[in-house]
Amino acid sequence: MLAKHIAVGNEISLALLQTESRHFATDAERRLARRAVYEDAESKHQLQSLREATVCHQISELVANRPRMLRLFDYVELKAMCRLRVSPTLADQLTAAKRRNPSFGLLEILALAHQADQRYGWGSDSER
Repeated sequence: MLAKHIAVGNEISLALLQTESRHFATDAERRLARRAVYEDAESKHQLQSLREATVCHQISELVANRPRMLRLFDYVELKAMCRLRVSPTLADQLTAAKRRNPSFGLLEILALAHQADQRYGWGSDSER
C-alpha cells in the first residue's frame, strides 16, 4: 500500500511541476489547475478523497530524500508525520531514533512532534 501511495504522490508532483510551468491569467485559474491535478489523481487511482491524494503527495515529498524512511516507518507513521507537519530536522531525528530502537512507533512520533516548535508543510500548497 505504501508503494502505491508514494507512486501516486510522485505522479502528483510531476503533474504539479507541469502546471507551474504554464502561465495563468489569474491566481484563481492556477489554483483551479492545481486542484484538478489532485482530483485527477483521486479518480485515476480510486482514492477515497482529495485529502488522501494530498497525503500521498505529502508522504512522497517527505521520503523523497530519505529512502531509509520507507524501510523504517509504515504508512500510518508517515501519514502522522505529514499531518503533524514535522520539520525536516525532526524527520531526520525520528529516522535516527527508529534506527536505534525498532520499537519506536506512533506514540513516540506523536510525543516528539507535539514537543517540537517547528512545523513544515510537506508537499503543501496553502494556495490550493
